[in-house]
Amino acid sequence: MERNPQFINSLQELLNKECSLHEEYISVLTEEREALKQFKSYEVSALSARREKLCVEIAKIQEQRINFLDHFPDAKNKKLSELIARYCHPDEARKLNPLIKRLKGLLSQSKALGTEFNQIVDFSLTLVNGTLSILWSATQNVTKSYSRKGQVQEKYQTLKGDILKRA
Repeated sequence: MERNPQFINSLQELLNKECSLHEEYISVLTEEREALKQFKSYEVSALSARREKLCVEIAKIQEQRINFLDHFPDAKNKKLSELIARYCHPDEARKLNPLIKRLKGLLSQSKALGTEFNQIVDFSLTLVNGTLSILWSATQNVTKSYSRKGQVQEKYQTLKGDILKRA
């Protein structure tokens, strides 16, 4: 591959843009997590919508980066850092390698925060569903469930259930 400063500059701009998008995504995800912890549903909805838009932008820029890889010979199944080390001039590699390292770090951080956020959301939903189930069963005169042997059991609400029902 012959030296092409315009190509390298375009790749550098693309990597900078991708890093910026990931930084913004991490920031929004952190804000969303805090809003969720404080039960600020309106904020959570707004931040969630903003995060979805960022996901779309990140997917587009990742596709552009993949298209850049096609300019390198034998790019299939190779990492960008490997291609740069193999085909780029050392000066170009010195410009691009820090960006690749930064992007890898941001991706790792984003993935960890995303996993943590999903766990918080799953826990919250389980908590809400459990509470709703308890409230629903408290409004029923007869609650049916299955025993360990698969037999239907019926439980009847007492006066306490009627008090809950009126509350």
